Amino acid sequence: MLMKIQRNRDYFKELYEKYYSRLVTFAASYLFDPDEAEDVVQEVFVYLWDNSGKIDIRGDVRFYLFTSVKNKSLNRIKHLNIIDKHNIRVKEAYLNAEVLPEDDADEELLGRINSVIDNMPPQMKKVFELHSYSGLKYNEIADELDISINTVKTHITRGFSILRNKLLLLIF
Repeated sequence: MLMKIQRNRDYFKELYEKYYSRLVTFAASYLFDPDEAEDVVQEVFVYLWDNSGKIDIRGDVRFYLFTSVKNKSLNRIKHLNIIDKHNIRVKEAYLNAEVLPEDDADEELLGRINSVIDNMPPQMKKVFELHSYSGLKYNEIADELDISINTVKTHITRGFSILRNKLLLLIF
């Protein structure tokens, strides 16, 4: 069955009321963030409204909505991963540029950095050192430690956060 969506307020209101909360729950199962899930669902409904009359839906509109929310959620995850990679690189650049000592006067600061790293949880410390000192990539660390790449990302992000927060307390 091929159906062309028409711009009809009553029809859209009915779709929205019938599927909105289920679609948000569905999106949240991918995104793990209720606010992001609501944004994704809202974007799907806005797209459907803006492009009504142009969209041909084969089969059940429910299938179209859930497929659209799934695809939009997966695209959002890709986008968020790109942002995460950028943020990690910015943090690394900041730490390398602002924190690492350039002469003997900063040996005390280097000692504090090492102390913060030494007090990280063991797995985080190992991941952080492999990345920061050995220069291994996320997938290389994951392979070496037999953990997922997402776990590596989490440890590195949290490690930089701990380091930044502890150093800020020491500096100020």
